[in-house]
Amino acid sequence: MGYYLLLFFLAYSLLPMALPHWRLMRQTGQRAFVVPNDDSAQGYIGKVFRLLFLLALLVLCTNAFVPAWRPYLLPVFFLEQTWIKWAGLVLLHLSLLFIVFAQYQMSRSWRVGFDEKQKTELGTG
Repeated sequence: MGYYLLLFFLAYSLLPMALPHWRLMRQTGQRAFVVPNDDSAQGYIGKVFRLLFLLALLVLCTNAFVPAWRPYLLPVFFLEQTWIKWAGLVLLHLSLLFIVFAQYQMSRSWRVGFDEKQKTELGTG
């Protein structure tokens, strides 16, 4: 399960983030990630997001490759029931499908962050 969660996390990073960014760059030449690296509110949120992303990746790698350390990752033991694990996996996969579908519908208007200079057409479909 540890390897699967790590692979799913990487797929969750690739499908809803990297591929739409690449598609937008190819179609418009504009960047999809417009989060500044400064002391503004957007810049702070971007830094926190990157930190949380790296921490999640670290926890998932530890869970997958060093199973002896799993008790130190603060597991929630009542969630170890089989039916809860299956419900969680179903919800994970449904959320990935929903996000990919929603971003596909946003087409060229999909962005992470705000940039007043990058204008996009209004999506009406």
